[in-house]
Amino acid sequence: MHEILHVLGFYHEQNRPDRDLYVDINETNVAVIRDFYIRNETIIDTMGTPYDFESIMHYGAYDAGKVHRYPVITPKPKYGKTLRLGQRLGLSDIDVMKIQMLYHCPIDTSHIQRGLGDRLIDYCDFAFGMCNFSLGNATTGSGPTWDVQNESTPDGPVGGISNGLDPFLFASKEWDELSSLTTEDVSPQGIRNSTTTDSAATTIAPSAISKTPVTVTIYSPLLTSGDDGRACIQFALFQYGPSSYLDVFVSGPLLQRQRLRTFGDVSRMEFWVRYEIKLDMGTKAEFQLEFVAYLLEGTVSLDDYYVVKGNCIYAD
Repeated sequence: MHEILHVLGFYHEQNRPDRDLYVDINETNVAVIRDFYIRNETIIDTMGTPYDFESIMHYGAYDAGKVHRYPVITPKPKYGKTLRLGQRLGLSDIDVMKIQMLYHCPIDTSHIQRGLGDRLIDYCDFAFGMCNFSLGNATTGSGPTWDVQNESTPDGPVGGISNGLDPFLFASKEWDELSSLTTEDVSPQGIRNSTTTDSAATTIAPSAISKTPVTVTIYSPLLTSGDDGRACIQFALFQYGPSSYLDVFVSGPLLQRQRLRTFGDVSRMEFWVRYEIKLDMGTKAEFQLEFVAYLLEGTVSLDDYYVVKGNCIYAD
């Protein structure tokens, strides 16, 4: 749909002549500067419409950047940190209005689906907390946890995927110095269980340490699916570290718990990536997002979680 609007004569929203009143551009992180040129009124006629942050023609915060950990576009501070920049879910109300004005189509547009319409089952952008998710117990008392992050993280993103400044969900596991582990530090299962520093103790080689992980899980509410049970779960993921993973599970009253997919086994992933998982969730189901970490460091950041009826948002 984005490309079709180009064919119909529309530029990117961030090319508008009044762009600088609404967003800031980090030009040092722009990969292709022409995508962010301001076009004057002789080229772009705004037709008196307001700046549309959620236009299908607006770039996202991290689009077209050199270093994807840092946003390229951020909203002016007065617009707050919860604003969404761009989307590919469907035409915005202002997109529809501009098409009508440009092509003189004064017809009823109530039949045109905006965004997801009635397909949405569950959604959270973590702007105001964890929404309807509930937090389970970690496998260890000092283990990792899921938290809503309101600022940049050392090994994670600078901000959420919505606008580069917004909150996101974050879980982390700190580095364990393998060289300092001794026989007193390791239980029969291979997990560190003391802080002994006896210089006479034998050091345990990394290969001798068990790969028993620590985990922490968040649970969605029990969700009602569409007529045929077909659904799609989608989220944005930013991952760092060689030994951290995200496991996605589904279960329900008539659905045995099953792992849908594991994300991980990368040394470093310095950008937000959108993922989608098709599934049959039956009549009712809940989702579990489980952060898994071993002895090495790692973090997982998650944002823009959707569950929708039918086909996936982007892949289909």
